[in-house]
Amino acid sequence: MLDHIGQIPAHAARNFQDREVLVFEGVSYSFNELNTLIEKTAGALHGLGIGEGDVVTLYASNSWQWVVSYFAIARIGAVINPVNTMLTPVEIEFVVKDCGARAIITSADKVAGIMGVKNSLNVTSIISFGPAPSDAISFDDLISGDTAAPAMPDVAPEALSTIAYTSGTTGHPKGAMQSHKAVIFNGAMTTCAGPLTWWSAPCPARMSTPMS
Repeated sequence: MLDHIGQIPAHAARNFQDREVLVFEGVSYSFNELNTLIEKTAGALHGLGIGEGDVVTLYASNSWQWVVSYFAIARIGAVINPVNTMLTPVEIEFVVKDCGARAIITSADKVAGIMGVKNSLNVTSIISFGPAPSDAISFDDLISGDTAAPAMPDVAPEALSTIAYTSGTTGHPKGAMQSHKAVIFNGAMTTCAGPLTWWSAPCPARMSTPMS
């Protein structure tokens, strides 16, 4: 079992290489291609001063960029804060302030509504998939550079990987904290429940000590 989420892309690329892992809007990505994009994004985020333990809010609809950003955040040892896209800018501001996010990665349809967050909180960077306002960063521009990803961080399985907020139906949303081992083990168990047809390796959950 891997120690943390950031190790998953490189591990998968070594094992499955040019096999297809993701298809979005008719475009296919192999394990190697996805890992390359994640490494480039990780390097770029690190170049912005985001590092181990920093929280990055991910506020965007499903896309290949979302997948890349998710793993790139973990790759540098930062904490992932995935946010429901139905939240309003006011609700986003509460979440970002509550978890102390250093950066927000969002989509072109959301970026304009949250630009004010950068002025009022501790957010140093807002990154937008697609066109970006003048004081935000385009994701395409972000990954066009050659900033190398840092060395793989030594993150403990018990360390915080994710802060996911509840719906807040009876008050303000609460940040539910998940460790790396909890997320990885949940993924392993899901795989055992419905294994992919091309994966002939033993179920990873059966190859490790049960996690508490």
